[in-house]
Amino acid sequence: MSVKLIARLKAKSGCDRVLKAKLEKLVVATLQEEGCLVYRLHVDKTDNHHFIFIEEWQSHEALDKHKQSPQLVALMKDSEDYLDHFEVIELNAL
Repeated sequence: MSVKLIARLKAKSGCDRVLKAKLEKLVVATLQEEGCLVYRLHVDKTDNHHFIFIEEWQSHEALDKHKQSPQLVALMKDSEDYLDHFEVIELNAL
């Protein structure tokens, strides 16, 4: 069974463009990862500091590999410079 989740990120004040550019690069690399079924980046219509990923992975193993991917590790390494909030919500279908 696939793994579906939402990741919510909020840029620090004045850092929305920086975070957006980094996330757009992340999308390009992540879509090439084995087991990535859906990886869509969205921005809140009313607040361009809020970004939301809608993701679907083939398995928890594929998601775990993504969490260790060079591009995600690099993003999180210096995230305190531009990221105010980050959370991941795993979903179950009803």
